[in-house]
Amino acid sequence: MSDVPAHDSIVGSTSLSALYGALQSSRRRRAILYVRNTATDTVTARVLGKQIASLEHDTMPENLSNEQYHRVYSNLTQYHLPELDEAGIVIYNRAGQTVEPGPNLLAATIAIEIMLPIIRQLFDSTHI
Repeated sequence: MSDVPAHDSIVGSTSLSALYGALQSSRRRRAILYVRNTATDTVTARVLGKQIASLEHDTMPENLSNEQYHRVYSNLTQYHLPELDEAGIVIYNRAGQTVEPGPNLLAATIAIEIMLPIIRQLFDSTHI
């Protein structure tokens, strides 16, 4: 008998495949790193959207156009945050539009930090 588990669970029922799937998008990776590095336990989707949009447009959050911000915010709240929530990386409260660290946040952060040098070699640094 093998000591290897039948599934590749990280925490609970989240699989390694689900974790890596969640890390495929640069926008999700940026969200993960922001949540991990924020000084508070909870961040609003609005703040997260502004931070990510400012990175994507290489500008300060206060200099973003409404269109730049809303495009990122809508994409985050409708697609990326639910996927990160499903993978247990963040806990996304749709009703309150808040995001907080999930049980797999540390594992996701470590995976990103391991992958970043490779990503930077394959692409330019804007694909973090």
